[in-house]
Amino acid sequence: MEVNCETDFSGKTEDFTAFVKNIAMQIAAANPLSVDREGIPADLLGKEREIYVTQAKESASQTR
Repeated sequence: MEVNCETDFSGKTEDFTAFVKNIAMQIAAANPLSVDREGIPADLLGKEREIYVTQAKESASQTR
């Protein structure tokens, strides 16, 4: 995760550091499968891709 701030003054405030910590905790609580794209198993990507393709086809057929 990368969080940027326009000024050092804002980036060093307690509110900003609490915000960053809260975001990091939310990410950790989501129990991610990987920290980068390369770490996701190919079979899982294939399954997810199939789900989205099916949803897109169903959505397209409903709009006709």
